[in-house]
Amino acid sequence: MSKQKDEGEPKPKKTFFQQLMEWVKAFVFALVVMVPLRSSIVDWFDVPSGSMEPTIVPGDRIFVNKLAYGLRVPLTDEPCRWITKWNSPARGEIVICYSPEDGTRLVKRIIGIAGDTIELRAGKLFINGTESEYGPLEDEIQRQIDGGRFGVMRFARESFEGASHPVVTTPNWPQARELERGGVFARPPWNQPSWTPSNFGPIEIPAGKVFVVGDSRDQSKDSRYFGYIDEGQVVGRSPAVVFSWQFSKGRGLKIKWDRFFRSFE
Repeated sequence: MSKQKDEGEPKPKKTFFQQLMEWVKAFVFALVVMVPLRSSIVDWFDVPSGSMEPTIVPGDRIFVNKLAYGLRVPLTDEPCRWITKWNSPARGEIVICYSPEDGTRLVKRIIGIAGDTIELRAGKLFINGTESEYGPLEDEIQRQIDGGRFGVMRFARESFEGASHPVVTTPNWPQARELERGGVFARPPWNQPSWTPSNFGPIEIPAGKVFVVGDSRDQSKDSRYFGYIDEGQVVGRSPAVVFSWQFSKGRGLKIKWDRFFRSFE
């Protein structure tokens, strides 16, 4: 009888201090698990600009596989510190890397790896003397971009050795014209009198380096401007958009459902 009475008695109410300690322990546990997880294994990257259009557009949140090339020391950023490496960045991959100018994180595409000779002629990419192939780009991909921002935009699908991806140029954009004329925006590290964003090289990529550019060729500050990226500064590889939304004044929140889980590969 006494046992049944004890079982029916309500449990004593937790004090405010006890509840607070439970919250603190839960928060510390989440911190201990999530921070190293995002630092060394997986992460996401909020895309603020259009340098990778039409593949990646502003408002996309892309998945970053930080185990693609090795295991990093948790909680370290620039420079990357690796516990062990088992792979190297490859041509054509979309990667997150650190800018050699100011250390900011960038999302770009690798177009050249160590030993490659890279050249651009009138905007066409040559790798090791072979010209990339160019064909029409699907209308559905072109519609991902707000084309009214830069006037005339030229889309194409660029292909090399069986791998292809979309690219876009904006030849009538004022800053693009300024760059092509060798204006104040063009301060490249290359000792080439005829350098422009659409015409430079040939250059051979040294050992341990990669050459990255944006798919939006006239809207991207990349290796054409700040030079090579050290392989060790490539943080991870991105295979897909996870979700996408954008907030703007007057329009509010715009959720881009058609970009959820969109693969780059």
